[in-house]
Amino acid sequence: MQAEAQTVLARIRNKHAAVDLRAAAAFDASKEWMANGSQSAAAWMASAVRRRLTAGSRSARRCTRAT
Repeated sequence: MQAEAQTVLARIRNKHAAVDLRAAAAFDASKEWMANGSQSAAAWMASAVRRRLTAGSRSARRCTRAT
């Protein structure tokens, strides 16, 4: 029972990560982050949504490779 629960949770985490990356890619491509003078989508994420810059950079790199 616990093994099955862990498998289901891993699937949910993976789906969430995929949605997050698609959204980050769309945001990066839109260039909306430039409106407030940010140098990159990752920098905007770090300041606007209090996401660590390294996490934002990682997401931006992943979406760039995925597109």
